[in-house]
Amino acid sequence: MEVSFTVRGIIGSRYFLVLKISWTAFGSIFQMIGAKWFCFMVFGNPRESIGKVSIMNPVIYEINAYLWFKNAKILYSISKISELPEKVFEEWRERGIDYLWFMGIWTNSARLVKDFCFAPELVEAYTKALPDWREEDVKASPFAVGEYRVHPFFGTMEDLAVFRDLCHKAGLKLILDFVPNHFSAYSPLVESRSGLFLQGDTEDLHHDSQTFFTLSDDKKIFAHGKDPYFSAWQDTIQVDYSRVENHDFMSELLLEIAQYCDGVRCDMAMLCLNEVFHNHWSRFLRKQVLHLPEEEFWGLAIKKVKKKFSDFIFIAEVYWNLEWELQQLGFDYTYDKELYDRLSFRRAHDIMGHLRADYDYQCRSLRFIENHDEKRALTQLGEKKSQAAFVIISTIQGMRFLHAGQETGRSVHIPVQLGREPVEEPHPRITAFYKKMEQVLLSPVIKLGQWTLLESHHSWEGNQDFFHILSWLWQYKRDRLLVCVNYSEELAQARIPLMLNYTGTIEMKDLLTDKVYYREAVKLQQPGLYVELGAYESHVLGFGLE
Repeated sequence: MEVSFTVRGIIGSRYFLVLKISWTAFGSIFQMIGAKWFCFMVFGNPRESIGKVSIMNPVIYEINAYLWFKNAKILYSISKISELPEKVFEEWRERGIDYLWFMGIWTNSARLVKDFCFAPELVEAYTKALPDWREEDVKASPFAVGEYRVHPFFGTMEDLAVFRDLCHKAGLKLILDFVPNHFSAYSPLVESRSGLFLQGDTEDLHHDSQTFFTLSDDKKIFAHGKDPYFSAWQDTIQVDYSRVENHDFMSELLLEIAQYCDGVRCDMAMLCLNEVFHNHWSRFLRKQVLHLPEEEFWGLAIKKVKKKFSDFIFIAEVYWNLEWELQQLGFDYTYDKELYDRLSFRRAHDIMGHLRADYDYQCRSLRFIENHDEKRALTQLGEKKSQAAFVIISTIQGMRFLHAGQETGRSVHIPVQLGREPVEEPHPRITAFYKKMEQVLLSPVIKLGQWTLLESHHSWEGNQDFFHILSWLWQYKRDRLLVCVNYSEELAQARIPLMLNYTGTIEMKDLLTDKVYYREAVKLQQPGLYVELGAYESHVLGFGLE
């Protein structure tokens, strides 16, 4: 057991040394297969690296590129992203951020604004977010990509390359958008490569003019991009994934993007799955018969990109319980919307059940409590519950997601079409909380350690409050981090047995409050650590076994 968590915690090539030191402990089988293959078979292939350092349980930070750079241009008196000072990137890294998702950097068409961005539901959203909004504040959606070239607002492709290098110099990796399902309805590809897009006929258009459209200068009828459960996105045109040649084209496009970043966040990735695409669009096309390709697009595309860029990562926005399928096709991380929903609407018991999932699935899940699609965590969950939820998502296995403004307590959700946001003063308690959590996320024990889900027990006969308390333990070398969260609206108590293989007195420091507790190790094993927490309160207890 001791060797097991040591191996997972060691980074780069150092695990070879650790395993070779323990050579005799593993016997002849270990000698035959060697340290490298033993590590690969038991713990999986390390998926991400900056230089020679593996990133385990990384932190990703989403920034609305337009809103952020609009302010940065004024603050630093610059005009291109390549001119940003190095200290900007260093400050991100010092906060424990591993991946920077610079959301919304690609070119789109200004024509989209006038034609599609003032629909009643969008106007309502603008007014709710920014009551004094003006027409000049509205821009095209960054998810209606015209072509994968840098928008002139940010500079050129050469400026993007410099921006990526600045990230690397600070120890950051850069994530950019890939929107596989559709392009802007006014993309130049509509004219130059019309076969890339799903086409219908006059009967389809007559039957459903919300889903099908025709351009004024062309008689061809195309489909808008669409989610099966919502109306079509009027500013987009649907890629036709029933045609194998389009798989090849989109794969080559990914290879081009991969030259300028370290990974892509793939918008609505499940819509490209053969079965999903076929079942969805067969309901709308009245005459055309769609054929299922033999191979999945994602399997082909990911293999092609990783063959050339082995450390490149793929992140899937995915729903409908298709996360595992996309992981099997090669995605490094998939959105964990199920955990988000349980944190928002369900109880600790339901969250506990989700955390019992397979180890590899957990490690490849992206945990979030807000993003550009969802309400702000402070609005959705409230102050205390949002803090408890963040303690949970940031101290379990997987990729930890942070949305710009979340750490200062922003409460207003901004539609992606808005190019201005309201002024919101930092929330003092939320800001202080995230400062504490940043230090927790920088800790080697939570970056490199082994995670174990613990069981809470009743603190006295008949007390059932322990069901409200979630707990787990991180261990790395002699360091431990114990996390306990009361995910309920009432005071709760529990006993949490800790098998530490240690005798003596242990000093525990709560990294959220700086309080120090002294406990006898033998009593931590039986009857267990006594925990009493108020509504949505947490302990993050660091201690060593010296």
